[in-house]
Amino acid sequence: MATEKVGIYRKYRGSVPTDASGQPLPKREWIDNRAFSWAVRWFGVDGKRYSKSFNTRKEAERFAETKQQGVRQGKADPPKRVSLREFYVEHKRLMKDAVSEGTLHMQLAEKFGWERDLRKCLGRDIEDYRAWRMETGKIGKVSANKEVRCLRRLFNLAILRGYICEGCNPCRNVSMLKVADKRPAYCSSEQFQSIVAQAVEVMWQALTTIVYSTGIRLREATNLTWSDIDFNSGELHIAAKDAQGYVQAWTPKDHERRTLRCRTRPSTCSRYGSRWRR
Repeated sequence: MATEKVGIYRKYRGSVPTDASGQPLPKREWIDNRAFSWAVRWFGVDGKRYSKSFNTRKEAERFAETKQQGVRQGKADPPKRVSLREFYVEHKRLMKDAVSEGTLHMQLAEKFGWERDLRKCLGRDIEDYRAWRMETGKIGKVSANKEVRCLRRLFNLAILRGYICEGCNPCRNVSMLKVADKRPAYCSSEQFQSIVAQAVEVMWQALTTIVYSTGIRLREATNLTWSDIDFNSGELHIAAKDAQGYVQAWTPKDHERRTLRCRTRPSTCSRYGSRWRR
């Protein structure tokens, strides 16, 4: 068999049938007298032979068509077994300082165990995991959709690293839960005035005003410095920082530098009513 060719063969099982005199039947007569299945066989890039059995010839032919493309592209070897723990350890090492610890934490392992084979995770497992997370009351629909998208990204990385066959992402056909839009719970001006009145120091007054008028993330607000605020031009800068003195090393969640600008001229901005835009 050539290494570029995927073959389909009969795979006989059981003892060799015999005739009335007890003599073994010739191989050409086994088709009607011996049970068999259909086996797809091919050679990997390392020269090893692989096979997979099917009950019908149609199933074997369908598999052979997809496998033939992989053989031509040098992807004949089946993915090796990788557990959720092994994938997590490798992913954490490769993505160090690129994503947060919350993103690295694989909640899927809490449901199916750390030794679960990555290749055996199916679409119904993802749906089962999502239902389990929601039943425990830990997350709602929005967070559930976010976790499914995160898992889809992780399984796509597993495909790129050769741990799962292409097109076998278990999240690809998992639909997102429908979430009805709700009116955000805005803080009124009167409520904000009562909050900022409790801030005695100027720094806390400025920080509270910025959070209220810009809507930036809490971690973005707590990592601001006075140099990030340009009062003359009415600009607020959100950018990564290196450790220096009291300033701690920090990177925005989206890893992007952003600038928010006041819609009105700085000289005409009210004390707490400034309007900002990206």
